[in-house]
Order: sequence, then C-alpha cells, then structure tokens
Amino acid sequence: MRSSSSLRRSLPALALLCTAACVDTLDIPDARYGVVSVTTYADDIAGTTMAPEVIFYDKTDLRITPPGADSCRFATYTANPNVNTNSFTLGAGDYLLSTIRTRTDTLRPYFVGNLTIYRPPTGRTIPFTPGDTLTLQVPGAPAGFPAITANVRTAEAFTHEPVTPPADGQPLTLTWTPAPQPGSLMTFALRYANSFSTDQQPNEQVFCGFTDDGSGTIPAEYVEFWRNAPVASRSVRAIRLRVKEVVIDSRTRLAFVSTYGVPLLTAP
Repeated sequence: MRSSSSLRRSLPALALLCTAACVDTLDIPDARYGVVSVTTYADDIAGTTMAPEVIFYDKTDLRITPPGADSCRFATYTANPNVNTNSFTLGAGDYLLSTIRTRTDTLRPYFVGNLTIYRPPTGRTIPFTPGDTLTLQVPGAPAGFPAITANVRTAEAFTHEPVTPPADGQPLTLTWTPAPQPGSLMTFALRYANSFSTDQQPNEQVFCGFTDDGSGTIPAEYVEFWRNAPVASRSVRAIRLRVKEVVIDSRTRLAFVSTYGVPLLTAP
C-alpha cells in the first residue's frame, strides 16, 4: 500500500494539463487513457533521477492538453492538492518495464483507493541524464489495458534568468536556455497570495506556456496581480515539458508527460 502523499508531488503540473471533454449527460465515457508521468528530481549523489508513475484510466474522457504557446491564464494554486482515488483504473500486467540507455527497471503496481499505480519500489529512483529517451514496455492484461511498447524523449535541463517584478504597467520578459531539440514547451507559473488568502500563503498563480525558443513575455495585465501580492508569498516555478500521445486504437491512447522544473524537486 502506498500513501497518496508522494503522489501529490507530480500533481500540480499535471493538473494544469489534464482536461475532460464535455459529454452529453446520457453518454457514459468509454475511453481508456494511460498517463506516464516522468518528473525529474535532484539527487545529491546521482545528480538527476526519475521515478516514473503510470496510471491506466478506464471509462474516462481524460486528455492531456498542453497549454497553448505564448498564452497565459489565471489558475488556483494548492501546494498539497487532494488526490482523487475514486477514478476507474485498469491493470496492464504484473509489471511494466522502463528502459533508459542500457538500464531496465521494473515498475510494479501499488494501490491507493481505487487507483492502480505502476512505479518503482518506494524510495527508489532511476538515475538518468535529462534528454535521454525513455522506453516503456506494457505487457497488457486480459480485460485491462492492451500491450504496447512506446518511448519519449525526456525534458532537457535548463536555467533561466532571475525573475523580478517589472515597473507598474509593464510586461515581464523571461529568458531561459532554449531547447536543444524541437517538440518541447516551456511553462512559467507566478504564484502568490491573493486577497482571499487568510494567511498570506500562495493560493493563485499566473500560468503561461511559451514556444521553447529561449524567451517569452507575460502581459502586464497578468503580472500586476503577482507584483502587488505580499512579497513573502511570491514565487516562480519554471517547467520544461515534453508531451507525447500514442493512439493505440479507436478508444485507447497512451500519453507521456516528461518534466524538468527549476528549481528541481528533491527525490522522494
């Protein structure tokens, strides 16, 4: 049994990428959707590591929808979001295999409420170099998720220039190390406490997606809320992400979401 506390670590970024299509009230979603979450962690010894988590949803209309390039929106922010453990999930075999370069690891099922989550043993992470290609082998299960082998290029490392509030009424220009290969997206989240926060803890954010070419601009009308918030509540989270969706059949898809965030999270 695995507690949901460690699962929360990868949720804030994914929550802003996940959507559910609007369906007629008489329709029952019948899609199968696998989500492979690959978060990069900092490790004092290994440097950078990952702990892939894979969930195969059943009877769902869930989709991974990356934010539009060069677009911003307001979103709520919760440091420790609750985990919905009541979704229908599928088995996909006794174990999955993840391979990066010459190393292969076994991802076994753990259970949280109704969720079946495939991941490495608790406390174990996998050393890798951001930008490596991760291959996932899914054996499949009768009446479960079908077999598939697919891969994704992991999100590459980057740095960005310090982010400071601009003058009143001015946009905020951001610069970072551009992606070495096409296909990635850069996101910046400006987090802060708005007037509804009773303890000045951040509860809102400006979330922006940018073409990963090394620079982007947040319009002044979004920046002002972050700039005027209590200084202690303000923070910046930048994430490079690579999203790949594989169509298996008419109702089955597998999505990879690989992220590299600054600052990096500590390995769980």
